[in-house]
Amino acid sequence: HTHTHTYTLVSVFLCVIYIYLLLPLVSLGLVVLGGLLGFCACLCGSLSPALFIGLLHLLAGLCSLATVCCFLAGMDLLHRVSVLPDHVDGALGWSLYLALIASPLHMMAAALLVWAARSHSQSYYRMTVYRVA
Repeated sequence: HTHTHTYTLVSVFLCVIYIYLLLPLVSLGLVVLGGLLGFCACLCGSLSPALFIGLLHLLAGLCSLATVCCFLAGMDLLHRVSVLPDHVDGALGWSLYLALIASPLHMMAAALLVWAARSHSQSYYRMTVYRVA
């Protein structure tokens, strides 16, 4: 029974590590796609894609947060299955703290972009109404 429990923990650990390696790449891809769309929108002089770019940043922030959660869950599973040698430091590294900072920053950028898109659409509607009147 112990062997089956250890095998299950190891398989869950491998699944968590796979997700942990995949999510930062997804987050990076979303940020790069948002940056390219933002650059093209600036060249065109349009704020229209700001809502979509904000949603991309929100998804990137959620991916960053999920990455941190998967890492912490993986470390917990690793400590349950094995014991670290004496010369290995089990402290969390600086990159985890950067990821913890990056996730809320993505979400704040998303909120600002959604706010900008919304305020731009309202001012555009007011300008159209003024022109019609």
